[in-house]
Amino acid sequence: MIDTTVNIRFDLFEKLCELAEKNGVKPGEYAIDLLHKLVSSKIYQDFSDKKTVAYQKTVKNMKWKKLHIYPEQFLYETLLDSRKMFKCSVSYLLAFAIENNYVLQENNNLIETYNMAKIIICNKPVLVITWGQIPKTEEVNEYFQNSIQFDGG
Repeated sequence: MIDTTVNIRFDLFEKLCELAEKNGVKPGEYAIDLLHKLVSSKIYQDFSDKKTVAYQKTVKNMKWKKLHIYPEQFLYETLLDSRKMFKCSVSYLLAFAIENNYVLQENNNLIETYNMAKIIICNKPVLVITWGQIPKTEEVNEYFQNSIQFDGG
């Protein structure tokens, strides 16, 4: 488990505490549960459409709460990838998960998580991100070879 710090609005922290109490766990444990459900859901896939950095809603004079959470290695790496690929901080994802808790609890349609593969095309590394299993490298390579517009350089 890795210690990481999130900052969430105080009203969301109170909601997290309420949800955790209803489920008989500590707020940090429930936060991990919510994040795990989020990254395993179809909703998470939709974050790949984001074009700009996502921030939590703020209001003037809003109180914030700093919370330490301890995700397992795999979840932590997934959350770090979210920051890089989807431009969503762990704090934003947790806030989103708290605000959409009811959807995550009712959503039993868990998906496979994403996979990444590096392939070399024209002597340049290309990262391919897929949901579920990565297709055979030859198929991916052929697709890119046939669809990339070359600038002659």
